[in-house]
Amino acid sequence: MRTRTLPMYKNLFTPMYGDDSAPGRFMGFFIRFWWGLFGLIASVVFIIPFILFFLLVLVLPFIPFYGVYMLLAS
Repeated sequence: MRTRTLPMYKNLFTPMYGDDSAPGRFMGFFIRFWWGLFGLIASVVFIIPFILFFLLVLVLPFIPFYGVYMLLAS
């Protein structure tokens, strides 16, 4: 998923479509700021399941060892 968040923040203060007027600069800042913010939120929401799956894959091999340990400890 590509949200183009980083390029939006790199060009935050450049006018959009080369419009150097005050409203053009304001709109460029406004659009890029919100695009970057929502892109960042979408990226975080998108990556959370992958991080949880990765942690699950790391923990799953150790579950049988924990079961054997609990069986022997009792």
